[in-house]
Amino acid sequence: IQNTEPVVAICSVYSQSSFGSEVVKFIRQPEKKDIPIILVAGAEHSDALREAISLGADDYMAQHITASEIVGRIRQALN
Repeated sequence: IQNTEPVVAICSVYSQSSFGSEVVKFIRQPEKKDIPIILVAGAEHSDALREAISLGADDYMAQHITASEIVGRIRQALN
């Protein structure tokens, strides 16, 4: 993310790690704030997911998601 210009960020959220929240904080810095962020998490990681959403993530998906749903969510995020 530091050396490229992604059009969308998709990252996994785990309750034992603050990775998802850290990615959201980093992307929401002014120079990258327009990058849509989609999180992927299982139901057992709902606290970490809520935290990342509150920090500015745009959408989330269940961990067991189909390819067509991923494509649909990405298209929606880019519109």
